[in-house]
Amino acid sequence: MEDMYSDFLYARPSFLEGMARVMDIGGTLNEYNSSGDPDTIALLMDWLVVGQAMRQAIDEHETAEVDELELAG
Repeated sequence: MEDMYSDFLYARPSFLEGMARVMDIGGTLNEYNSSGDPDTIALLMDWLVVGQAMRQAIDEHETAEVDELELAG
């Protein structure tokens, strides 16, 4: 399963962009990803990430429980 991230509205700068920001006194290099309805999409992405974390935790718990039962005999 591919990991989801809820920070999709933030642009991920490269190393060179980071170096250029040192010289960017006026903050003209700020860039953000745009979206039609960012609040709705951000909430949806947050809930998808929460669901993914819950599925992962449940899977880990089930695996640990099965391992424990196998050890108990």
